[in-house]
Amino acid sequence: MQRLEKDTEKSFVDWLETFYVNEYYALKLSVLGRVGFPDRLIVGRKAFVMFIEFKRVGEEPRKLQLYWHKKLRALGFIVVVCETKEGAISEFKKYRKKHI
Repeated sequence: MQRLEKDTEKSFVDWLETFYVNEYYALKLSVLGRVGFPDRLIVGRKAFVMFIEFKRVGEEPRKLQLYWHKKLRALGFIVVVCETKEGAISEFKKYRKKHI
């Protein structure tokens, strides 16, 4: 059975809160009036900001999601789409290393 994106998201958040307690926070995004925003906003030390969109394996972001990803990237934000916990961890570590 394929893993649900909410399970992958929760697994990543649990990992982040375990290994980076009080350093980084994974905020659940629910922007009123703005459908399509990424699932999580990761914020941390030295003004680290990263958006993560979680998808099922093989699933692509919807058009509205791609629209917001493009808008956020144009503003200079990091936006990644991840299908697995390991993928999200890898992306987080890659951008965290560049930011420090």
